[in-house]
Amino acid sequence: MKLINFFLNIAKDKLNDKIQDYINTSSDYYDKEEYEKAIYFADKALSVYPQTYDAYIIKAKSENQLDNYDKALEYINKAIEIKSDYEAYNTRGHIELCMEQYETAFNDFEYSLSLEENDDAYFGKAMFYNCTDNTKSALENINKAIEINPNCENYFRFRAEIYNILDKYNEAIDDVNIALKINPESNYAYTERARAEFYLNMHAEALADCDMALKIAPSDFDSLWLKGEIYFDINRYNASLEMYKEMEETGYKDKDLYLDYAYCHLHLKQFNNALNYISKIPENDENYPDATFLKGLIKLYLKDYKEASIHFNNAIKADNDDLGAYAYNAISNILMKNTNETVKMCDLCMQKAEDDDTFIKGVIKMLYGEYNEAVNYFLEDLKESPFDIENLYFTAYCYKKLNNIEKSEEYYKKAHEFGDVLFPEYIEELIPISNAL
Repeated sequence: MKLINFFLNIAKDKLNDKIQDYINTSSDYYDKEEYEKAIYFADKALSVYPQTYDAYIIKAKSENQLDNYDKALEYINKAIEIKSDYEAYNTRGHIELCMEQYETAFNDFEYSLSLEENDDAYFGKAMFYNCTDNTKSALENINKAIEINPNCENYFRFRAEIYNILDKYNEAIDDVNIALKINPESNYAYTERARAEFYLNMHAEALADCDMALKIAPSDFDSLWLKGEIYFDINRYNASLEMYKEMEETGYKDKDLYLDYAYCHLHLKQFNNALNYISKIPENDENYPDATFLKGLIKLYLKDYKEASIHFNNAIKADNDDLGAYAYNAISNILMKNTNETVKMCDLCMQKAEDDDTFIKGVIKMLYGEYNEAVNYFLEDLKESPFDIENLYFTAYCYKKLNNIEKSEEYYKKAHEFGDVLFPEYIEELIPISNAL
């Protein structure tokens, strides 16, 4: 009997070793982001022993990464049937976040913490709060995750994302630097640092970090899109278009991209191309108000002020808080000498404007002929957006009206440094509201 048990134990150990080998191989492929191979070897482990908990965990995580959320949920529920521990509930919570099942995800992270305090559950709660626009609570929970595990690159990268949302760009850069010390090959960290640098107008540094991210992950949509936004911000519209084309070539399909294409073509004075992309955005799309506003801008630049006003009014109907639509509607109406409608749009715009809406306030002051105040607002905005051609042009125009020719020529020159792009030349036709009344 003892001899039989001895050989049975040997056989059992061999089976366990075989299962563990499959699990280790599966886990290695998961870490290398080769998810289908990870699933294959997890299945190998399950063929030896169908109740292998770790195999279901890896399969669930892999299917989640492949956006097969229903399968992921099926496998994680099987894992929980085998063993109800905090890791399984965290995994299910992350899957549910991807499925936008926020309440059940939060409950799973809370239950995980009731089983054992752990960093991944706090990270999950931080993601939940970020998804539901509660950045303060997101920051509190990611801080708890970092306290428990200060060696996780992803936690510092995620906190950098939160800091960027909170406009704490230097703190975001500090966290990314820590993340990159832990994992120098994190394309996500380079992209997050690029985003902070972009917000700080450190365009050269931001582009360099985007390039580092794309060197690691050449098809990363987030990096390509951010690089396109940076080029757009410094008025390199053709370069911006190239980034958007690369996104499409790598399989990205989103109507947000149509709007970006349209804005680039507008600034390159390619109005028909811009209108073509706008036409691809249906009325029920969340980008429709922006698309309608952009139609108005195109008509304004083409000096079709009546059509411009119609589109701006439609944009206001679609989004009652669109300050740009009010301001540019006011411009369209003053150019048509519709003084009463201009005053109405200006008043509504100023009622809705916040303290940091300096460019919009500058436009309204310009329309009223209060050029000193307009210049002050435009200069304040240029601190945040120093390459904004429209703002540079408006500032030059206001200085000209103040008979400060030297300053006017300085800002016209700055605006024209960016080559043959679109300039708001229609403002030369403006008549101050005070003169029109």
